[in-house]
Amino acid sequence: MKGHPVATRKPPDSKSRESHRTISATADDWIRQFVKHLELNFVNTGHDLPPDAGKSQLQDAAARAAVATLIDSGLEFQSVLELLGQVAVESQATNLMWNESSN
Repeated sequence: MKGHPVATRKPPDSKSRESHRTISATADDWIRQFVKHLELNFVNTGHDLPPDAGKSQLQDAAARAAVATLIDSGLEFQSVLELLGQVAVESQATNLMWNESSN
């Protein structure tokens, strides 16, 4: 990804690592499979990208890969849309200040 800066995050502290140990084996396996499928789907969507793909093209490919992966996990397309909409609304709701016009 030469020429395309990627945001990196600070590694989780030891408290976060401890909480990961409590995840069930079933959840751990599902998450690992999901991540593998996400990577494969991103590689597949990346094949159509031009060599000089910009940030918006990479974001589009990532979104397409995420949707494909959710469908691969067993969700119907309509359920994927509903889930993404719900998550988007919930993430924005924490940033909203309710007032007269919001109501």
